[in-house]
Amino acid sequence: MRRWWMLYRREEQNTLKEDIVTVLLYSKKESKRLERVKMVNREKMLLLCAKIVSVVIALFIIINCMKGTFLVGGLLLLTSLILILPVFLGRNRIPEVPLCVFFCVGLNVIVFIVCLLGGEAVASIPIFICAGTISAIFFEPKLVKIGFTAAILLFSVQTGLLWLINGSLPVDAFTLLECLLGMIVCAVLVYRSVSNGVAYLEKATEKEKESEKLLSTVNRQREAEKKAMEQQRYTLTRVDEVSSSIMAKSGRLAEEADTLASGATEQTDLINELSSSIKDILLKIKETADYSLKVRSESEEMSSNVALGSQKMNDMLKAIEDIYNSSVSIEKIIKTIEDIASQTNILALNAAVEAARAGTAGKGFAVVADEVRNLAVKSSEAAQSTTELIGTCLNTITNGNNIAGETASALESIRRSVEEVSSKTGQISEMTEEQTIMVTEINDSIQKVISVIQASVMAAENTADTGKALQTDADLLRALGTGK
Repeated sequence: MRRWWMLYRREEQNTLKEDIVTVLLYSKKESKRLERVKMVNREKMLLLCAKIVSVVIALFIIINCMKGTFLVGGLLLLTSLILILPVFLGRNRIPEVPLCVFFCVGLNVIVFIVCLLGGEAVASIPIFICAGTISAIFFEPKLVKIGFTAAILLFSVQTGLLWLINGSLPVDAFTLLECLLGMIVCAVLVYRSVSNGVAYLEKATEKEKESEKLLSTVNRQREAEKKAMEQQRYTLTRVDEVSSSIMAKSGRLAEEADTLASGATEQTDLINELSSSIKDILLKIKETADYSLKVRSESEEMSSNVALGSQKMNDMLKAIEDIYNSSVSIEKIIKTIEDIASQTNILALNAAVEAARAGTAGKGFAVVADEVRNLAVKSSEAAQSTTELIGTCLNTITNGNNIAGETASALESIRRSVEEVSSKTGQISEMTEEQTIMVTEINDSIQKVISVIQASVMAAENTADTGKALQTDADLLRALGTGK
């Protein structure tokens, strides 16, 4: 396309050059023709004619002096000085047209004087015709009219004066009429020739003006063409620069899009791994929640058993009110029971502390529960020993009521601790359920993020494809701008 455009522009430029050459050749021909048609400067022509007439008059003066007619020679000299001298002196001060009129009329006056003094009428006709024809040299129809009118009038005056001086016409009337008609015909012919020449000159001048206008139009077209070519060159340069910029930017865009796509893919993989980890955490939280519910159920069951044991202990208190006398024999057993109660109290406190730890509540509570069972076994064995001793020393334990009361208090404390553990376990279960809900929502949000990242990956891939396509278009545009 660029080559076609350049070929078209070259053909158009060649056509324009041919038109310009044609116009210039035509203008040169017309200029040469005008130079041939146009007259030389009137001032120069007037000066030349004045010189020639001066030479002729000088010859006439010499001839008359040689004939002895000094009066005619002197009058001719005086007349020529009056009529010819202003042409030499006033050519730079007087406008050329009035000066030409003065010269033509003055020339006819000189002819009139010479012919009048010579007494010749018919012989003066060629001289008057020559004097009138000289006005045609200035290429002005008005001057021709003035010159021939002056010649005809002066010839008529000359004829009349000769008629008055001689008493008769110098020639017969028919010859005189022929002379006048000849002068009139010569005047008409010269006037028409000058008029036709002036008309042709005006047409040629108009053609010259048209040629100048055409040349001016061609020059303006050349300037417009030059500006258009410069604008085209500037546009192509800008197209090249813009295409290079687009090419570079599209390359960077494609690279950034590829980087974004690869980064989004890595983010998708990481978020998938995170989603999988969150699912595992969700399963662990559910397991913890189930275990917390189980621990809560066991704690409630233990609380009821402790309550039942407390009730039994109260019954035992009523039963051992009668064994005050056996207190000495079972002092050691009571000591053992006190140690067991003390340890049980400490273990109960440890169980409460372990239950307060939300993260490791299950494992710690299991250990405490085992110890409580062991102590319970020991307590059972000690109770059995106490029962045997009570059976054997029923009458010796007079202080059993006090010990039983302390044991009842300890069991009540254990019951309250177990209830507190059960309450904490319930709170842990509720918090676990809330965490399950939150983790589920996080998982849903992560799935949405994955969807968004996948959409971003697709958009980045599309952007990369667009950048590559844009780079290809920029290459084509740059090739079009450089004409390759």
